[in-house]
Amino acid sequence: MSTDLQTKIYNFLINAEEDHITAGSVIYQVIEDNTWLEKNELRGIIEQAVSFANNQNIRGSSRHTTLLEILLEPTHRRNPRQCGVRSLHIIGAVKTNEERPLSSGQIEKNIKALKGKLKKNPAQLHQYLFSSINKVSISELTWEDPLASQVISDDSNLVLNLPIQLRDSFMVKEDHITAGSVIYQVIEDNTWLEKNELRGIIEQAVSFANNQNIRGSSRHTTLLEILLEFKYPISLLTGEILGSVEFEISYKTVRSLHIIGAVKTNEERPLSSGQIEKNIKALKGKLKKNPAQLHQYLFSSINKVSISELTWEDPLASQVISDDSNLVLSLPIQLRDSFMKPVRQMVPPFLPPIIQEKYNKFVENFIGRDIDSLSRKLVHNEKWKESNEELAEVASRILGTLNDTWNNQAFDPEFAKLQSEGTYVNNVILPAIRATLKCLPLGKSTFVSSSERQSSASADRKGNGRLGRRPDIMFVMKRGEKNYELLYAKCSRLTCTTRKEKNDGVKLWRETNDGMYWTRKSCKPDKDEFSIIGMQVAGKKLRLSVLIRDMSEVHRYYHLHESEILIQQSPPSVVTKFIETLLILRNVLIVNMSLLHNVSLPKSVRLVEDSSTIDSDN
Repeated sequence: MSTDLQTKIYNFLINAEEDHITAGSVIYQVIEDNTWLEKNELRGIIEQAVSFANNQNIRGSSRHTTLLEILLEPTHRRNPRQCGVRSLHIIGAVKTNEERPLSSGQIEKNIKALKGKLKKNPAQLHQYLFSSINKVSISELTWEDPLASQVISDDSNLVLNLPIQLRDSFMVKEDHITAGSVIYQVIEDNTWLEKNELRGIIEQAVSFANNQNIRGSSRHTTLLEILLEFKYPISLLTGEILGSVEFEISYKTVRSLHIIGAVKTNEERPLSSGQIEKNIKALKGKLKKNPAQLHQYLFSSINKVSISELTWEDPLASQVISDDSNLVLSLPIQLRDSFMKPVRQMVPPFLPPIIQEKYNKFVENFIGRDIDSLSRKLVHNEKWKESNEELAEVASRILGTLNDTWNNQAFDPEFAKLQSEGTYVNNVILPAIRATLKCLPLGKSTFVSSSERQSSASADRKGNGRLGRRPDIMFVMKRGEKNYELLYAKCSRLTCTTRKEKNDGVKLWRETNDGMYWTRKSCKPDKDEFSIIGMQVAGKKLRLSVLIRDMSEVHRYYHLHESEILIQQSPPSVVTKFIETLLILRNVLIVNMSLLHNVSLPKSVRLVEDSSTIDSDN
């Protein structure tokens, strides 16, 4: 194991960009594959690998100096870098590849030890947990259960069943609080915040939080230690902020882990004002070339847009014209109809009568259980692409998933809001999607990815070997040697905040934009017809959107259809809308697959355009 890890670290030190190499990112190379390695053994492996790698560098070179600094990291006191990486792993910011399985004997031993710890503490929370664990069947625990490793998870029944006051007391674990994990709380939502602004925000928050703690308590002391790490001296000669060594260590550790993809954050680097201006200029050029009244009207409207007021979150800043933008909403009715024509043709005007019969009969007869090869190119023409019988079969499968959901106690009114995003997606969303997309043409050439698979389109856009986004769900079609991502889905819990809904909406149109550029790098499916689909699950809302490229190379983003996700028995009219949304999804995908399957693949590599969602100046 040690030899393998040393080789992995050596390759990282030789091949990684120098700015990405810190003690934190080196430590991560080890704990990614062996999370539970003893601290001293970890240190020994790293020292040997770093020493060997440095022998390959020119003495005095920048990389040689960087590795020397890692070797000279103090070992006689608490190491902020190692503590930072470990705390980020504990709170889930750093993902690792391995867990050590536990035997049934060890699980039993752990439960006994945990009960012993709880029993010793007279606090009401500990006594309540002790009583609850006494009722747990140890034989049903596996090594994957946190409780089997003496870990009480906040989404476990143990915690969810606590009285509200005790649950509030439980929620934050002191051992997880380090300068590194605090910094992560900021960069998770604002990755590119300036260092000094980040420091100020954290100092104020930590100081305020510590006022709520009892002076001299363990938590009070922990927060004081973090404040001391963040305090910085001022140069008496220049008045400049010198920065503290501890803060710099924690900051560089978290930043390097983010850069190499070990730490997941919610934001990408925003577009610069220069890139936004460049994008608007390019968009106006495309519109100006087309003499059609719609394009000339849009060109005139964009001329009046204040570029300085656009941000990276605005689709227009990335050359995407959205149907809910003021540009489109302000169009004269005739021109707006012209703009909406491609998406209008994707939605047949009514469902076949046989489908209506199906859902009416299903709802009326529902009884709850007791508790114990596409040879031709298709186009959008407001028609279903499958026979009524085939559509009825798909509808039956979807209704089957509703049957399971409506009989699932986890989604009864009293429990539904307590469920995690994973429970919601795996038990409701995924089954409905799989039922909808089952038996599509092309068989094994397509698949649904639901394990947060890295998006090839996103990784390609970011470039330089950086990791791409990981949509919650993707639908992928393989043609030749390339995987084409035709559907991206972003999901939330049943309770979704306004901010989460907005953030996911931004991510979704960016991902569909990436998907279109990725597709057109290797083939050119029909404009105004081929689309990349976005699906957003925001609480009980299910939204379909599509991004197309029109004849002027302009990307248009449409909100295609919306319905309610049905977790409890619902009236026929609501079921109709849900079934219709999913059948539309299938219908659009069939057309997209036929367009992709029948387009010619280029025999030579041609000049391809950069994605409008990335700052090409970086």
